[in-house]
Amino acid sequence: MTKQKRDQYTEMINRREITIEMLINCIANLEPLISKSAYEMKKYKYALSDNSEYYFKRYIGFRNIIMKILNSPPLEEIREIIKGYKKSDIVSNVMRDQIMELIISKDFTLVE
Repeated sequence: MTKQKRDQYTEMINRREITIEMLINCIANLEPLISKSAYEMKKYKYALSDNSEYYFKRYIGFRNIIMKILNSPPLEEIREIIKGYKKSDIVSNVMRDQIMELIISKDFTLVE
């Protein structure tokens, strides 16, 4: 993510504003994490100390919350949109968590 875009997102988060682009960016951040935790959950199915199921449910929960805000478009439609994203264009985990904090607290304004 470019410094200019990161600064813009940070400023918007500080003003408690979220855009649809930011939400889609969060999904772009979550998709590989969901895939990785699903793989690890299957791989370490019989391990005693495996946190992959916890993370899988957490990331799926985040994605479901975002999808509700986006009025539940088909997931395949969102995946098509994020296919064109470069890894450098996607929000960081820290920024994603800040956005999710605003969403969960319901203390934000959706800006078009």
